[in-house]
Amino acid sequence: MNKETIILNAHPLVVNSIKKYALSKGEWNDLYQEGMLHLLELFPSFDETKGVTVFAYFKNSLKYFYLNFERYAKPHSSLNTIIDIDGNEWIDLIADESVAFDQQLVQDEQANSLRRAMNGLEEEEKQLLNLIYYKGMTLDETANSLKLSISAVFRRKEKLIKKLRNICEKN
Repeated sequence: MNKETIILNAHPLVVNSIKKYALSKGEWNDLYQEGMLHLLELFPSFDETKGVTVFAYFKNSLKYFYLNFERYAKPHSSLNTIIDIDGNEWIDLIADESVAFDQQLVQDEQANSLRRAMNGLEEEEKQLLNLIYYKGMTLDETANSLKLSISAVFRRKEKLIKKLRNICEKN
């Protein structure tokens, strides 16, 4: 007999095993599918030379499979389980770490405003912003790169930030 024929003929065996041996019959479809899967996994280990029919082998295996099925199952609970008298559920305790839609809109608008403001800057000002904020250079490294003093770089940076803030506020 091939595997497909045996599985098709195993339906009554699985159903009867669930009825007799399963501790809980609440999730019948799950029990049935797990039993059929168990038989598929069990089939390669069947040895005809032992003098036992395939269905007797399956029946004995299903008995212990269903008796032990829920014994070793990990306990679980739903996130919708009510945990207090106010009707709060476990899921209410999970923090939403994603940015709210309205906060994302504000951030996007601020970024667009900053881009528009940066378009109005002179090339030297853009270069200063690029070195400090995009390349992550320190004031000392920026001063060496631009051949300026650290205090001059600091003053230009502060002046540039105020200029950008004013442009963004006007938009």
